[in-house]
Amino acid sequence: MLDAYLSALLDGDCPRSRTLETASFAATGSDFCIWFQTTAYEINPNMATPADGKVEFDAQVTTRGGNFTLPDGSHTMFFPLDRQATGAWRVAGGGTGP
Repeated sequence: MLDAYLSALLDGDCPRSRTLETASFAATGSDFCIWFQTTAYEINPNMATPADGKVEFDAQVTTRGGNFTLPDGSHTMFFPLDRQATGAWRVAGGGTGP
């Protein structure tokens, strides 16, 4: 699921990436398509499982076009995913700190 999300960001497919976010994450306005361009990524397959229905991955994400909060380059980013009532997983957030 995270691969599909980051792939959509890499392709610049903002509408698709938004469909892979939880409603609460989308409501924050933290639209990664607006804030920076993803140019590469690599997901660490070792996920954390902080609670039932929740997982968290870290990934190396290379960006450009960012600002002082996320300058161009490679960053370790953390992505929590939540299982929805339908059983589907959605990205529930993302950032450079836990």
